[in-house]
Amino acid sequence: MWRMKYENSMPDRVLLCCYGFPPNTGIGGRRWAKLAKGLALNGTAVEVINADLPKTGASPWSEDVSHPLITVHSVPSDYPTALSHNRGGVLGRLQYRLNLYALKRREAGTVFDVACGWEPQLQAKALEIIDKYGIAHVLATGAPFNLLYYATRLKIFRPNLHVLCDYRDPWMTAQNYGMSNLETRRKAEEQKKQDFVFANADVITAPNTFLCDEIVKSGCQPPLGKVRELPHFYDPDDIPKAAELPKSGSQRLVYGGALYLGLEPAMEQLQRALKHLELHAPSLWEKLEIDIYTPDFESTLVQGRFSDKVRIHPAIGKAFFAELEQADAALVFLAEHNRNFLTTKYFEYLPFQKPMLYFGPEGHVSATIEEQGIGHVVSQPQILVEVLEALGSKSYSDAFTKANATATLQTRTEELLALMP
Repeated sequence: MWRMKYENSMPDRVLLCCYGFPPNTGIGGRRWAKLAKGLALNGTAVEVINADLPKTGASPWSEDVSHPLITVHSVPSDYPTALSHNRGGVLGRLQYRLNLYALKRREAGTVFDVACGWEPQLQAKALEIIDKYGIAHVLATGAPFNLLYYATRLKIFRPNLHVLCDYRDPWMTAQNYGMSNLETRRKAEEQKKQDFVFANADVITAPNTFLCDEIVKSGCQPPLGKVRELPHFYDPDDIPKAAELPKSGSQRLVYGGALYLGLEPAMEQLQRALKHLELHAPSLWEKLEIDIYTPDFESTLVQGRFSDKVRIHPAIGKAFFAELEQADAALVFLAEHNRNFLTTKYFEYLPFQKPMLYFGPEGHVSATIEEQGIGHVVSQPQILVEVLEALGSKSYSDAFTKANATATLQTRTEELLALMP
């Protein structure tokens, strides 16, 4: 079992601070739900503090954290629901404005970080758990980024804590969370928080070297070696047993996941490629099917943009993996700001060995897909014709086997344990 490698050095219990941890919904919970699962499978107990949030659906990762060594403590957040879950209408808009005004008077930094103001509740529960179990290791993940600051400040009260802060996105250079157009004085406050994390956290991790570099350049220089790469991964347990289905004669492309800010150019690339296909390869066009499963299915990024060849569905959680298993290829969409980031989508696709069709700006991701031979960059409309003509006759198996050899949850868990002396 996994435990053998770190049997003599791994911590017996850790505290994880993760605002969106299951049963909360949202993309922020997946990475650390899986890593908590990996730690538990290694025999490390994980005490989790998440936010006690309004229930807006079921998390697809709840089953992963159903383990006797994972305990979730939901701590109330006083972040206004009028901002985080606004119900719309005249009353909703009025509540939004009133709460926004009150929050701006209370908070010195961004008011769109949902963890802001959560420190007293988080601190009380965290110290209670730390003292009860004698915990030496605290893990915290952001966004929301105030959570990294609050977790690091626990060292003020328990100086011997070893704190690991995991960035899933850039903080100071973020395009969202209210950071891109933040007033100078509020941005200075966020900079002070991040600089405190840089100075006092023991380890800072991020999913790729590009984000690591961006983090280092966005504040005071952290000590050499403090910022470490901890890449995303796939979980072999997510791979469904292949079902024997009759061949339909169609060619099916699928996408599952959020539609991020800045994807308009990628969607326009797909539009142009489909129009070219319809005009110049009608036989391929006739048998093409595209299904997009996304929590943003009402977004103007996809609604009204495509013909009925592209079917838009609400997100279906882990059921998407069964759709991917039966597809002929997987779609990858990236915006300019994450063109160098191998996102969770890349790793989740790997074990299914479906060629990736990339739409987006050139960068590390597009280069990786082509260099590894696991897909194609559809930078010009005619490339889609060439790719669809070759599907079914070209084998990607060896390339995928090589690409996913060290991208498993087990590997990442071992790397995480190595960062917790």
